[in-house]
Amino acid sequence: MLACLTGGLAGCSSDNRSVSSCASSPVAVTEPSSIASGSENGTCDGARSLVTWGNGAAGSACTDPTQCQPTCCACSMAGRSALTSWCNYGVCASPAEICCALAGTQTKSCGF
Repeated sequence: MLACLTGGLAGCSSDNRSVSSCASSPVAVTEPSSIASGSENGTCDGARSLVTWGNGAAGSACTDPTQCQPTCCACSMAGRSALTSWCNYGVCASPAEICCALAGTQTKSCGF
């Protein structure tokens, strides 16, 4: 799945459009090349074709963020979303962590 489904994960909320958002504090990602995100016309629609995404589950080992399963997250810029994954120091992040990382990190896919 690309989103938090029912928002049951801590720190993650989702609306009916399957776009999740950070429900706790944004996280500024400082590890180089550890977050991957893609956006097609400011949305997650079509973004899966922009990056070769893996299907690593949260908690699984990774060396690159594209090895991890992405989540559709709201950008901090209103009205935009991006398909995003995060390899947080060798471990695939959860959807809640991914969305808070995107909220706290400037990315081209979110218009920065």
